[in-house]
Amino acid sequence: MRGALGILLVGGVAAGWSLATVVPAGLVNQCGQDVVAQPFRLQDEVTVTEERWFFLPQLWGDFEMLFDVEVSAGAEVDVLLRQVEPRFVDEVQDPFTGRFSVLRISAGQGGAGWRTRDEALFGPLGGGVGVEPGRPATVWIEAHGTTLTANVGGKRQASFEAADVYGMLTMVVRGGQAVVRNLSINAHPVRGLWRWR
Repeated sequence: MRGALGILLVGGVAAGWSLATVVPAGLVNQCGQDVVAQPFRLQDEVTVTEERWFFLPQLWGDFEMLFDVEVSAGAEVDVLLRQVEPRFVDEVQDPFTGRFSVLRISAGQGGAGWRTRDEALFGPLGGGVGVEPGRPATVWIEAHGTTLTANVGGKRQASFEAADVYGMLTMVVRGGQAVVRNLSINAHPVRGLWRWR
């Protein structure tokens, strides 16, 4: 019985690796080209409000991001990471709901920072990593594969598992505004993106 299970397992692994080599090289290259590999620096400060989101429409693979954020009293900022939206392929929209992971930062409140898409959209408002209203807080976020880690104003957050290994970046504010300064993203070259997927 154990021998048959071992043979089945080895056969399954071999079949998976052989099928991975059947993927057209053009598709693998396209996945790699879409993911940003160059560093990004935001020269000016950006004010994010309920009416004006901050959105970077590029796909980011592994990266480290550093920025300062100043949150007004009573406001909360959701930093959407690994954001993947439905897209059109041959003029047909892929049938899936957008996915993302959220780091919530709140003025004056304290709590867990990370949230899933559903927790951020349908869960209670409030909570998030507490920062002092009207004073800048430094935010450091690392994304390696599906693992996200963060430090907000010296408060290290536990690691969080995202649904995807790449995605876009968006910042959304409720109940006030946030000013983002000195945003820099250090992107890493894509390695083994197809095998991750």
